[in-house]
Amino acid sequence: MSYPDVLIFRRLGIESNKEFLAFMHKDCHVCTSEGFSALATIKVSTNSNHVIASLYVIRSNILSPGEISL
Repeated sequence: MSYPDVLIFRRLGIESNKEFLAFMHKDCHVCTSEGFSALATIKVSTNSNHVIASLYVIRSNILSPGEISL
């Protein structure tokens, strides 16, 4: 079974003081297929939890396409 919207979590160590922020590479398949841009509000889910977060788009190699950080 394929899950095209699944991303790999990568811890970056960014502290945001109770604000939920999501970081994805600009070439991430989810960003491009959904048309996400910087500061979009997105829902990030696991099997048991979810958060609503502001999206920040990364253009450097700190994240690879297919990875997400919160």
